Amino acid sequence: PDVSPPPYVFRSAMTKAFFSASGWNTRRRKRETMLTLEEKMVFDALRACSKMLRLPAPDRGTPSESVKDWSVHESALSGMVGSIEVSFDRTKYFVTISSHDLSQYIVIPRPSRENKKNMSDITPEQRDGAVEKAKQVLEKGVKAANIPDEIFRGATIKLNDGEWTINGTPWHEARHVSTKLAKSVDWSKLDLSKPRDGNWPWTKTFGSGQKFRREVVQWCLSRMAGFGNVVTVPKINREGAGTDEALTGLEAEGFQYLMYLSEHFPDALWPSKPFTFETRCIALRKELCAKLAGDQSSLCEWPAWSSDLTLRATQKMAFHEMVKSSEQGLSTFLWMLVGQGKTFTVLKFLEETRNSRYVIWSLPKSAVGSVAQMIKEVGWSPLLLFPSAGLASKYGKDGGKWPTTVSTDLRPDVVTLIEHDHLRTLADSLASQMCDTAFVFDEVHKAMQSGTQRTASALRLARLAKQLVALTGTPIVDKSGYGLMEWLKLCVPFPVSSSNFWVAANSMVTHLNSGEVEVEDIETQATETKEERDYFKKHFPSRAPWFGKTDTPSREEWLKMREMTMAISDRSIISTAVEMYRKHPDDWREDHYSIVGSKTHSGGGERPLIVAADQEHGVRLVHALVQNGVKSSDILLVGGTRPTSLRTGVGHEKTIHLTEQRVLDDEEKPYKIVVAAIRNCEGYSLTWMTCLITGSYPSNQASRTQMRGRINRLDAQRLHKRYYMVLAGVTTITHRHQLAAKLMEDALRAAPAKKKRKS
Repeated sequence: PDVSPPPYVFRSAMTKAFFSASGWNTRRRKRETMLTLEEKMVFDALRACSKMLRLPAPDRGTPSESVKDWSVHESALSGMVGSIEVSFDRTKYFVTISSHDLSQYIVIPRPSRENKKNMSDITPEQRDGAVEKAKQVLEKGVKAANIPDEIFRGATIKLNDGEWTINGTPWHEARHVSTKLAKSVDWSKLDLSKPRDGNWPWTKTFGSGQKFRREVVQWCLSRMAGFGNVVTVPKINREGAGTDEALTGLEAEGFQYLMYLSEHFPDALWPSKPFTFETRCIALRKELCAKLAGDQSSLCEWPAWSSDLTLRATQKMAFHEMVKSSEQGLSTFLWMLVGQGKTFTVLKFLEETRNSRYVIWSLPKSAVGSVAQMIKEVGWSPLLLFPSAGLASKYGKDGGKWPTTVSTDLRPDVVTLIEHDHLRTLADSLASQMCDTAFVFDEVHKAMQSGTQRTASALRLARLAKQLVALTGTPIVDKSGYGLMEWLKLCVPFPVSSSNFWVAANSMVTHLNSGEVEVEDIETQATETKEERDYFKKHFPSRAPWFGKTDTPSREEWLKMREMTMAISDRSIISTAVEMYRKHPDDWREDHYSIVGSKTHSGGGERPLIVAADQEHGVRLVHALVQNGVKSSDILLVGGTRPTSLRTGVGHEKTIHLTEQRVLDDEEKPYKIVVAAIRNCEGYSLTWMTCLITGSYPSNQASRTQMRGRINRLDAQRLHKRYYMVLAGVTTITHRHQLAAKLMEDALRAAPAKKKRKS
């Protein structure tokens, strides 16, 4: 079909189909007896869709004599058990079985507002009590869900005396299964050079002699990735765009090829619902994918490792789990806290495995400099890939120092860096090379929104990659947390659904460590005048939780309240920052050494990082600071290009590593106040700053966590950081909804077996 630029990929094809079959007034003009070929195709397709919607799924037919013997992955049992909800000590918990070790249990508080008092830490007594209650449930037995094979449907899973059984059979025996195939396997049907015999079953107009393009096969491969037993084709709305996810233009031919595979490999794929295929034997589908991808041994030509850096204890634990997952043929989802050395850990993992010929590292624009520098430090060469010569030239003119290219032919001797926003443009050219590529997707929380081209392109390449590492310091972007699911499906050996989401989430490599830094969160209510308080009381909605005096505030009233809230919050932020500035010792070097040498690491001069709602707001805060006596030379604005309205003398950096050591070594200025917009929350370090002051701004949990990590990193020398949240007016009420997303992140953070510091 005709393909248009995204997002309305099939708009032209849908328009033609509509006018072929609809909008015809037969009272004015009769239809021709002889339909055109295109009209015949449209009517045939409509009839086929009608049958799919009305009639039950076709039967696979009489089974053949062929049998497939295979073994379910040992960890699939944890997915079949799912999450067990228990109550202990008046608190609800989720208990899951570790997918890395079936003898281990992971306990997390059940995320809810009522339960948030226990989100930070679970005491050993609480954990043991929750586990004991879960064991009691398992001794009675639970019904298997998210099954990898029909033989387990309706089965009962029990744990008795430390041994797992399924329908009374020990798991180590029960997981070896035999599937009787509906049709003998004939791998010659995968030969793309051979044209199709006969038309498609639903039409007499086309299909015979059809050949499938390699990119269509690769698209189908990406849809079949993972261990789920259902393969779907994205839905297309009436405007030709995707309903649930962004489209690539390969969906129509991809559906036809999946139908072709279902004809010859019905146990791997079989049409069960409209545009949905069911897998009866996951082992056969995995083998089918391997055949389509082409079995190939990689010739690794990466440069020799030349770094003397060593992994810290937390990095070592994460590294060993990544290697273990790789040995089991699984992808890795690495969750390490912001500033804990994810980049070096991943590079060390790639060096250890050396399983692929190429490396693609997709990352935010703000992180290019720091990641490229680390790649250089280990002896490898970064190469920044741009979709056009114009963008590459602009990067150079803007001061970019790393080598660039526009060639999509991957090189085996470099690490190819691609900015997130460029990935969708390059995906088609890179897809054919992914089967021999290690794909690292940095800050994966930026590719968890369904319906975006970025997410669709990232998942498409991830599903095709020979090795996949998804890494982030902030896996939760909203209060549901289910944006993780599509990525987790690639990292666990069992189907993932809402019933076992927490099992999959707990399988992330999550050796979290906030170092020795002690964190203090301080929530302050900004001082409001009587007139301001009266205005809010009068114009707040009368409903809970506002309890104001206006039934339905107008848009103008909301805008006025938002403006007042920002002004009140800004007053408090400026007042706090100026007070810190005035109290800051003149001899900052002596003050720093004194604090670092003390046992408490608290006290001394405070240097705030002020978070702004956006760049324009940041400029206003800078001006207010100067008007209140702060020297321009003591202020730094971080992120983006330098605003034209920014005062002369105020420092500005797009990215900076303002660490304590670099300041002590006179490599960076000893700024006393730094201002940054909430969206500019990645790709730089500010450990020189001792605290963070922010209002409650519209943002997701990932951005807020990333911003906190700017001042709290592994190389921090002052081990006490304060975080001030300033609330006023509207945000006094709305801030609690931001906390809902943090509940989800805290739940996951509580999962590692070792007790961690609050962060």
